[in-house]
Amino acid sequence: MRSLMLPALLLLTPLFGAAATATIAPVVNSVTVSYTSNEITVNGSGFLPATTAPTLLFNNTKLTLVSDTATKIVAHLPSDIVAGTYNLTVTNSEANRFVFDMALGAVGPAGPMGPAGPKGAQGSEGPAGPTGPQGPKGPAGGVLSSSLNASQYSQFLPLKFLGLSNGAGLTTTVAIFLSNAGTYVIAGQQDIVNLDPNLPGGVFCFIATSSSPAGVLGGGVPQSETTVPAAGETTMPLIGYYTAPKDITLYMQCAYQTDPGSNSGSTNLRAGYATFTAIQVK
Repeated sequence: MRSLMLPALLLLTPLFGAAATATIAPVVNSVTVSYTSNEITVNGSGFLPATTAPTLLFNNTKLTLVSDTATKIVAHLPSDIVAGTYNLTVTNSEANRFVFDMALGAVGPAGPMGPAGPKGAQGSEGPAGPTGPQGPKGPAGGVLSSSLNASQYSQFLPLKFLGLSNGAGLTTTVAIFLSNAGTYVIAGQQDIVNLDPNLPGGVFCFIATSSSPAGVLGGGVPQSETTVPAAGETTMPLIGYYTAPKDITLYMQCAYQTDPGSNSGSTNLRAGYATFTAIQVK
């Protein structure tokens, strides 16, 4: 397993015992800590001038040595240490000491910012580079064109039965003209009223490119269907998009529908107020 070795921060404050004769004092150059083995390694010199092993105090607690030489001491750290600053004292075999502080798992505050250096001389202007190739044309943004129409009937238009042939069963409620080829966002709504007090009625509305005959367009062209309760009213949303190959008119068409072979559904359905908007985006 690879050990994580972190340098310790040293505040070196050696203390030498006053001696009349020359002795060897310990000197610490660096300290590393292995959090994997929970060991501290002290590197320096003068740790073992005689045969007696040096001692290493960690906040006045004597550490158990793993190994020691004149230049290197390895010792076990306490198992319950946490991040912080600790005092270490190395005492060699001649009773000379080296005292310092070390930080474990913590970084001291940043020092003050130094003064700004003097501004350098401006360099000479370099030659112009070659002209790069022209980039591709970007997409058009925003609204390119828009169309809006609305209908308001003084009397509701009666809806026709969807099952009739040749488009005769479709009621065109409102139409708009798209002046350009392109992609349009379509938004519209159609009010439907059921005048039958007893029976609900099924309604289907969609967008077509012809008033009669007409067919349901695929893709994202909007269509909507719902059931209007007896003596009720609803608003049918038609939201989607349409890609016009050329300038063209779009028609909003609606019809009532019943189950095949059944006359149980209301046929007294009317189309009321309608709005139809197309905004060209491409």
